[in-house]
Amino acid sequence: MALVRFNPAIEALRGKVGDWVYRHWRGKPVVQKAPKRSRRKLTPPQQAHIAQFTVAAKAAPAMLAAHKAACRRLARATGKSEISVALRACYYHLPLDEPPGSPPPTP
Repeated sequence: MALVRFNPAIEALRGKVGDWVYRHWRGKPVVQKAPKRSRRKLTPPQQAHIAQFTVAAKAAPAMLAAHKAACRRLARATGKSEISVALRACYYHLPLDEPPGSPPPTP
């Protein structure tokens, strides 16, 4: 990968421009080709997983707002963000008082 020094105008750039994606990774600006989405059809289990994750992603902000202290405590204990903790709790239907590091339940 080539390392390039950007001028300040490009350092603030984020998002897709043409076939290129500008983003920040580990505090440094990165430019890469935009990924090409596969045109293959998703299987029914894949569609179900996407639907379940979508529901959890929409419910996570409300969960975070309602249980801010518990999410903050678990986030600090696991080294993850608060929204990540809330999303995991919504996706796996976990209580927020679960001890950090415990494995998710098997479906």
